[in-house]
Amino acid sequence: MNRRPAPEPVLRATLRAALEAVERGQDEVAVRLFREVLALDVGNPVALYSLGLLLDRRGNRAEAERLWRELQRTAPGTDLAAKAERELARRR
Repeated sequence: MNRRPAPEPVLRATLRAALEAVERGQDEVAVRLFREVLALDVGNPVALYSLGLLLDRRGNRAEAERLWRELQRTAPGTDLAAKAERELARRR
């Protein structure tokens, strides 16, 4: 069964809500929303990077590092991939 891509407005709205939750300090809500974004768009660089930061802050270093490596693989050469590399380097 092929998954149909999420409608762009749904993806954008969910991502925006996740970022707003981060700004309000609602980490659990943000984590859930970033995971929803990744369910809709598995390689979304903003969700991969941001969810990694949240998970790392909550002590889930292994998953954070996995997300940042995935970001580097799916969006090489981007600013967020460079940020992910810096986060990984700081943890070595």
